[in-house]
Amino acid sequence: MRSNGWWVPLTGAAFVVVLIAGFLIGGEPPDVGDDSAREIVEFYDDDKVIFGAVLQTAAIAFFVFFFAHLSRLVRLAEGDGGLLSRVCFGGALIFAAGGAFDATLIFTMAEAGDDISPQSVKTLAALFENDFLPLALGILLILISMGLATIRLGVLPKWLGWVALALAVVALTPIGFAAFLGTALWILIVSVLLAIRGRRPVADTPA
Repeated sequence: MRSNGWWVPLTGAAFVVVLIAGFLIGGEPPDVGDDSAREIVEFYDDDKVIFGAVLQTAAIAFFVFFFAHLSRLVRLAEGDGGLLSRVCFGGALIFAAGGAFDATLIFTMAEAGDDISPQSVKTLAALFENDFLPLALGILLILISMGLATIRLGVLPKWLGWVALALAVVALTPIGFAAFLGTALWILIVSVLLAIRGRRPVADTPA
């Protein structure tokens, strides 16, 4: 028979798809250094920006479910006293908190832009441009813990472990943004592989 939870890993693919949809609908935000306060206010004064922020928040929920599942797989492989599963899920929660704060700033600028001064909106936009550290920390913890768990414990195909560690190194360089894109692709691949694995028939346990 097949595992009833084969669809759970697909929350990773859902995260990537919904997040991309949120970015596309919300649009590319203005640059604080190049655009005036009035131009920034005009950009955020749009319902599609709010909808994009809502989609990003929904994507984060899928993200937490996905890494809760991955952390469980690591915990089963390393035992209850293992460290890597805790680091992985802790990184996921840090990323989720950073992402939720990111979406909150977008929502605030879109919803309250007419009630506060344009310069205040520009200040919020500057914070939005530079609040990536919690996101980077969460991704770094996830990549390191999953890379080590994959290579040492065989939770996933080992090449995915090496890719995760390589992305962790990239995250520490000036081109660290590329690690975010690479991690999204990594999540998509792992999501599909685990779903396929879950669809395979599982032998019944002898009585």
